[in-house]
Amino acid sequence: MKTKILNFFFLFIIIPALLLAKRRDDELLAYAQGIIESLTGNANFPTTTPTLADLQDAVDDYSEKLAKAFNGTKADTNAKNDSRIALERLLTALALDVVRQSADDLTKYLTSGFSAKRPATPAGVLPMPQNFTMKAGDNEGEMNVSCQKVENNHGYEFWLGTDPVNPDEWTLKLSSSSSKAVATALTSGTKYYGRCRAIGSRGLLGDWSDITSKRCS
Repeated sequence: MKTKILNFFFLFIIIPALLLAKRRDDELLAYAQGIIESLTGNANFPTTTPTLADLQDAVDDYSEKLAKAFNGTKADTNAKNDSRIALERLLTALALDVVRQSADDLTKYLTSGFSAKRPATPAGVLPMPQNFTMKAGDNEGEMNVSCQKVENNHGYEFWLGTDPVNPDEWTLKLSSSSSKAVATALTSGTKYYGRCRAIGSRGLLGDWSDITSKRCS
């Protein structure tokens, strides 16, 4: 029987909270200038891509075009909008560069003046899946396993083995993004036992289902 071992790696990743589109024209100008002030002389980010000089040029250009558009023509408004788009792109690129340099150090990241989205937190241990079943597969040596969907799941683990007494020692471990999976390379005529559990947010494992069994065709 082939062994399929499942390993999960969960990393915290900083996600910038820029909300650029929701900022009024004057708010965006003040926000960008605040980022420049926070990063100027900041030892955590001695150099950035784009540079602060590039960002300052974009801020100055936007400020000039914003003033012209206040009582200006339609062309002045279009020029202001184009300048705003250019400034937003620089801010987005700068935020991503700061994330990269922060190496998942949130405290370091926040000294840049940028904000971050709150990471997802576990909603608690998910309940045991109901109606776990094992059925003969379409081909010899296969077994179809499934369970009833568990709300708020981030995937499922299916474990199979031949020892009904020691399920923690079962070596066939399948992962699936849905509540169904196919176990392959099983030994025909052998009785297999199985169970499953749902995976919650940030890798929190749920309770095991009841154990059921089926002889492989």
